[in-house]
Amino acid sequence: MQIVQKMRKRLFILTILTLFFYSNGMAQKVWTIEDCVNFAVRNNLNIEKSELQNSINKENFNQSIRNLLPGVQASSGSGLSFGKTVDPTTYDFVNQQFFYSNYSLGASVTIFDGFTQLNTISYNKLNYLAGLKDESQQKNDLAFSVLSDYFNVLFYQGLLSIAKEQKELSEMNLKKARVMFDSGLNSKSDLLEMESRLATEELYVIQTRNQVNTSLLQLEQHMNYKGEDPLVLESNTVENNIAGSVTGIDSVYNQALNSNPGLKAAKLRKMAAEKNLSIVKGQFLPSLSMSGGYNSNYAKLKGSENAESFKDQFKNNASQSVSMSLTIPVFYKWSVRSQVKRAKLGLSQAQKDVDLEQQQLYQEIEMNFNEMLALSAEYEQMIKQWEASKIAYQAAEKKLAQGLIDPVLFYESKNLMAQAESNVLRTKLTFELKKRTIDIFIGKPIYTED
Repeated sequence: MQIVQKMRKRLFILTILTLFFYSNGMAQKVWTIEDCVNFAVRNNLNIEKSELQNSINKENFNQSIRNLLPGVQASSGSGLSFGKTVDPTTYDFVNQQFFYSNYSLGASVTIFDGFTQLNTISYNKLNYLAGLKDESQQKNDLAFSVLSDYFNVLFYQGLLSIAKEQKELSEMNLKKARVMFDSGLNSKSDLLEMESRLATEELYVIQTRNQVNTSLLQLEQHMNYKGEDPLVLESNTVENNIAGSVTGIDSVYNQALNSNPGLKAAKLRKMAAEKNLSIVKGQFLPSLSMSGGYNSNYAKLKGSENAESFKDQFKNNASQSVSMSLTIPVFYKWSVRSQVKRAKLGLSQAQKDVDLEQQQLYQEIEMNFNEMLALSAEYEQMIKQWEASKIAYQAAEKKLAQGLIDPVLFYESKNLMAQAESNVLRTKLTFELKKRTIDIFIGKPIYTED
């Protein structure tokens, strides 16, 4: 008997341990907003394309620096000569087959080119830096989308909870109504009305659950999430009190001017357009270059036994050269003037891009700021409305139990309570979304750089 009890005890302990480890192993990851944004940034194909383009821009910048170095080239050629030609060893005309080879080493460097190379270095550097800022803005835009999707999921999940609570209340009151109908205290029409309302609420639960799934799918698509387990979101991300959380719009805009990557990219491209204008204007100036070379050759007539050795010929036939080249532009069919004109127009376009970025940035901040002000002002009133609607519902529930009101009036009170709770939920989540959007505008990091 004691052995059986010990076996049962061990089996019980083993079962508990198995369930413990199984539950831990099956525990799903809870995704915070930061987790979702980080995952989206690290798995977005468009951002990966931008990273590749930035690598190309960086190589262009590095190569423009290397272009300041001298160019060195070596060449060699050899062959057989037939018929009448000049003997490269005696410079006499011969009509005899011979083997020949030549060798040369040359170098050239640009001394002055109207500062074109230096301005090209600056131009490529500015384009590279602008590309990096574009990539940061792309990440911010993706973060905006993920934020919106995240709070959208939380909103529909909250609506689903409210819908389930309302359905449970309807089920409970329908049970009471059936008891009253069986006791003769309620009419058949009232009972049918309540059954119809319950069916409507059951349908609404199904529809809201579908909205949860749709919004969750949209979040997964923006994240490029392909995991087998569905996303479980952290719901405790919103403060209960949102009043008094709004800062000044001018302060937000001034911070955004110094931190917004899209605006920085536009300013960098304007600077690049200025450098491009300098590059084109450099074509009006003379250019000066220097080059030098070393040449030698070797030849041997067919059947000749007295030809000098390769070493001696290479040494004796050697020649060196140094040259300077000055190019002065005179007339290029006004093509340079046309390029300068187009470069100036491109600079004007770049300035307009900066102005548009600043305008759009201010308008977006202003819109989000005003919405935050409105939500902050509405929140306290919505809380009061929700509390009042709960009291009104409790009173209507008691009257329904006493047969003092019909189900239509009861459900109006119940629906008002559900709507008030939904409004509170929507206001809290929308305010949090706008606040985090403003945080991104002023440069607060929402994702972790690799």
